[in-house]
Amino acid sequence: MAVKMTNLRHSLLPPLALALVGLAGCGVEPVKKPPAPDMSSTVEAFAAPSAPLNAETLEQSLEGLLEQADLLTLLGVDALALDLIVEGLAATDDDQEAEQGLRVARQGLEVEGAGFLRVSRICPGVEGSADPDPANGTMDFVVPFTEKGLDPVLWGSFNNCRYLSSDQEVLLGSGSRAEIGDVRLFVGDSLQFGSFGQTDIIFELDVNYTLDGFANTLQIDFKVLIDGGLELRLDVEGGRHMIGVIKGGFLGFRANNGDWSCNLQEKRCVDSLSNDSFGF
Repeated sequence: MAVKMTNLRHSLLPPLALALVGLAGCGVEPVKKPPAPDMSSTVEAFAAPSAPLNAETLEQSLEGLLEQADLLTLLGVDALALDLIVEGLAATDDDQEAEQGLRVARQGLEVEGAGFLRVSRICPGVEGSADPDPANGTMDFVVPFTEKGLDPVLWGSFNNCRYLSSDQEVLLGSGSRAEIGDVRLFVGDSLQFGSFGQTDIIFELDVNYTLDGFANTLQIDFKVLIDGGLELRLDVEGGRHMIGVIKGGFLGFRANNGDWSCNLQEKRCVDSLSNDSFGF
């Protein structure tokens, strides 16, 4: 199971608004980049799960894993973010490039110096119109970079963003930490502009959402894998966590006692290295 754009009215997305701010030395006055959110603890959490998988921790986390994966697939937040950033990196303007002292090529952003992009889009809405309507809210992202590539963390916000997903009306609004973005992406160190969207990406998501008229909140850390898989951080008792893994028909867990695959029909989990198993 991967979180994809296929359920969204992708073809009707309104055009981008793009602001490119940068420095390139050679007489260009330096521009201070906005400070990036700190995602180090989330990155570490995906690298090193702290809880074991056993019958008890499986019971605490299995239902939440399946429900959260379904919700992420329905909301499609990662696809909205990735699509906007990809288009922002590609949609550049020659006059703007000259003003900012940056060299930008349409075949792949090439820069001298450092700076950041502010990329915004009016959300698609629920009426199916291709004409942008500010009443549908906006998506706004900050994409910082250097001459080596993208900075490790990108971030953005959803401002009463309305769209349809699987014929259901969705409204996304700011979460509890709007000052550092409603969605934050860790893309790794010095990722090349043309490689964005082609590697695993860790997300922190904190939004208020309304789905077909029912309001709720969502705070979740997840990782979209380039092979189509999805990983989610799952907190269990004692302040510990595991990583749930869903890919196609595969269901598994990364834990501090191994990598496990679990069969819901047979109600059994098996460790990939030792072949130890337990029932549930």
